[in-house]
Order: sequence, then structure tokens, then C-alpha cells
Amino acid sequence: ELLGRRPDVVARRWQVAALAKGVDVARADFYPNVDLMASVGFSAVGGGMLEFFRSAKYTYSAGPAVTLPIFDGGRLAQLRPQAAGYDAAVEQYNQTLVDALKNISDQLIRLHSVDIQKDFAAQSVASAQKTYDIATLAYQRGLTDYLNVLNAQTRLFQQQLVQEQVQAARLAAHASLLTALGGGVGAGADTPAQRKLAPENVPVRAVSSR
Repeated sequence: ELLGRRPDVVARRWQVAALAKGVDVARADFYPNVDLMASVGFSAVGGGMLEFFRSAKYTYSAGPAVTLPIFDGGRLAQLRPQAAGYDAAVEQYNQTLVDALKNISDQLIRLHSVDIQKDFAAQSVASAQKTYDIATLAYQRGLTDYLNVLNAQTRLFQQQLVQEQVQAARLAAHASLLTALGGGVGAGADTPAQRKLAPENVPVRAVSSR
């Protein structure tokens, strides 16, 4: 569901839907064209022109006029490129899905790697903090000079900086994964329905009255 919200996947779906519609339109030329035909006739019972105008009876009849298409090369030539374009669009859509899944897999691997780095960074900060606390306590008791305290403090700051960088990388990895999954729950809602992605069998091309 989330994968279907990716902009590239949505674009390919619309392309497939549009070409499926094109196949339907081209294929419709192979079906009978039903055109409602109405005819009105006038008949008079009796004789003479005056009787015709005085007691004219109207007869009305309506019936379908069916025109059968000829399976000529022109219609076949029109259908073939539409069907070929649809097949190509479906193949591109499938490849887009494969690429999207690979992208998601890459982002998951990246996020897992950053999580491991986060744990190491936290352990390094804890170790540096402990070293700094020991150096500070030793200096306060006169067991060491202040240079050791400064060195321990510098290492602590360095490890804290690394931890912040890893945290920023983790946030970026989360954002990349969210983008790979389609950008969130509300994104990509305007997508063609599944039934629109395949050509339909159109029984009648058009119905009109005249």
C-alpha cells in the first residue's frame, strides 16, 4: 500500500491506465456500431387528398441500424501499436516496482547500519565521560595535573560530536526510508484504480439517436 504511493510508481500507474484506455478505444472499432434509427411514416385510410389531411394516421417505427466493421489492415495497424505501447508501459511499471523495492531495501540497510553506529557512539560517549570524571577527581585530589583533565575533556567533546553526527544521519536515514515508502500515509492518494490498469472488452462502441 505504501509502495503504491511513491510518485514514480503513481506516474507509471497513470501511464499504464492511459494506454489501457487507448487499447480500449482502438479495439472498440472492431465491435458493431449500434445506431438507433427512427422513421416516421404517414398513411391515410380512405381516398383523396382531402381525406389524407383530415384523417391522416401516423405510423411510427424505430429499430436499431447495425453497422458491422470490416477487419481491415488499417484497424489492425491502429490496434497493434496501442497494444505494444500498453505492454511496454506494463514492463516499465514492473521495473519501477523492482527499483522501488531495491531502494527501500537499501534504505533499510542504511538505517540498520546507522543504528549500529548509534550504539557504538553511545558507548564511546559513556567511556569518554567516565575517563573525564576520573581525571577530574584525580586532579581534585592532587594525583594528576590539569593537562590530563583537558585531554579527557577534549576526547569527551569529540565523542559527543560524533554521537550528534550519527543522530543526524539516523534522522536522514529515517527521512529517506519514508520517501522510499511513498512519502507518508496521505501521499499519492490520487492513483488510478486497479481495474483501470488493464484493457476492457468494449461490447458496443457508441449509442446515439437521430
